Amino acid sequence: TQNFLPTYFRDELLIPLSMNGVYTMIPFVVQTFVRTYSSIVADYLKRKGVLNSTACAKVFQSMCATGIAASLISLAYLPRCDQTWIAAVCLIFYGIAFSFGIPGFLTAQMSIAPQ
Repeated sequence: TQNFLPTYFRDELLIPLSMNGVYTMIPFVVQTFVRTYSSIVADYLKRKGVLNSTACAKVFQSMCATGIAASLISLAYLPRCDQTWIAAVCLIFYGIAFSFGIPGFLTAQMSIAPQ
């Protein structure tokens, strides 16, 4: 989905090419920070015994999947050509939700791998 963001902004929201790059980079910038903090929170929850590894991966993956779905549905229905800032907000939430997959599916792969 992230690969088609520039085309979506150009064709659907009629965002000029000069601003297209700014809108396209929003989820990537958000992910840079939230991935780190979501992983720290996941490790804290496991270390304190609040969640075991399996439950932690399931919780974070569930937040990732539902957040991405909600963000993309919102991105499809809410923004208009005269209110492109709504698309930016949807993309911020998309970046946050996608970042929850790091302690979700990526950690799950490491948990089942042989030592």
